[in-house]
Amino acid sequence: MEEAYVVHVDDDKDDAQWLKESFSLYSKIAVRHFPDAGSFLKANAELSPKISPCLMVIDLNLPDIKGLELIAKIKSDPIFNKVPIVVYTTGYSPVDKAKCDKLNIELFKKPNTVQDWQAIGEVMALRCTQAFAN
Repeated sequence: MEEAYVVHVDDDKDDAQWLKESFSLYSKIAVRHFPDAGSFLKANAELSPKISPCLMVIDLNLPDIKGLELIAKIKSDPIFNKVPIVVYTTGYSPVDKAKCDKLNIELFKKPNTVQDWQAIGEVMALRCTQAFAN
């Protein structure tokens, strides 16, 4: 049986490492990182439909497809459409916030301190654990 995993789509390698380390403090669930939407969509066909990720963490400001466009594609995919999504980004506009609210997607601003990174890792690990339990 495959293990649960988190999908993380973010073009910032340092932020990806910080999130992975922070998440690992609270969960043994693997984080699969993709540097852009295109690499995630390409790998999508290879991901097993037997077990969906327990959480998807999407950056809004991706270099190829914007985060909200990727989320629309995810929501239309029968394998991933029920997976909880959180947005994790450096900056966002009130319009982005409103769109996330409408989709019932939690939005996190990337933190500046180790303690804040760890707090976000804890919240995301909890979301993943709750989703995996359902």
